[in-house]
Amino acid sequence: MKRIMLKRSILNIRMLFVIVTNFIILFVSLFEYGIITVDGKTPGTTYDILTMYTIPFAISSFIIFAGIFPGLPYAFSYLEERNSGYLKYIRTRINIGKYAKYKVLFSGLSGGLSVMIPGVMIFAVICLIGRKVIPGDNGHIFKQLMWAPYMYIWGGRFVLLLKAILLFLFGAMWAELALLFSNIFKNRYVAYVLPFLAYELMWLVFPVGIWNPVYLVRSDFGRDIPVFIPYLVDMGYIVILCLINMVLMKRRGRQWRANVWDYLRKTSL
Repeated sequence: MKRIMLKRSILNIRMLFVIVTNFIILFVSLFEYGIITVDGKTPGTTYDILTMYTIPFAISSFIIFAGIFPGLPYAFSYLEERNSGYLKYIRTRINIGKYAKYKVLFSGLSGGLSVMIPGVMIFAVICLIGRKVIPGDNGHIFKQLMWAPYMYIWGGRFVLLLKAILLFLFGAMWAELALLFSNIFKNRYVAYVLPFLAYELMWLVFPVGIWNPVYLVRSDFGRDIPVFIPYLVDMGYIVILCLINMVLMKRRGRQWRANVWDYLRKTSL
């Protein structure tokens, strides 16, 4: 069962759709900003890789809609399994605690990969066409950010590696939130829309800062913020959401078993 759930969480058409869509959104911004030219003959604008990183993650619509995608590959499958009656069949074959653990684990894994993979792909493009970050550029924006102590390691690539990890954590966190809404609501349209509404609400209403999950995808905070803090905040949110999901799924499983027992007892009378 674990192997089947792992395969279903990663190797599916929705995962492919999310990865391709996210990559296209990020990649097109390089054309819009003149980094890559349409005719292929006109020289594109060149920057160092960290300056170039800010273009797809600042001017594209990726950041605005990033909260929609992580739940699509697998997290919403819980809602589909519950509404179709497939969940009752699953519970006869696997302990509800194990099922909840695997569902939470693989939902987070699929959500994290769905955001990290297109991010890594665009990082690869940036590294191919961008310059290394070297000391001497006093006006570089990253000197004002918490990434400043690490910006020259591997010519800036180390910062991209750290940001790839952030992308994974961001995707895992929003996938767990999508799973939470699937636990609470039976209506698929409500469950699908709520992560997006929650994301946009946090984007528009809540203040910019380390505790706002929306801004953790980039974590371009000032130098007064230690670099490890966004990772701890991300993981804290993930742990909280995982625990809530586990509790809700186990409770629903106990209720289902109680209902089955009551039914069997009444029919035997």
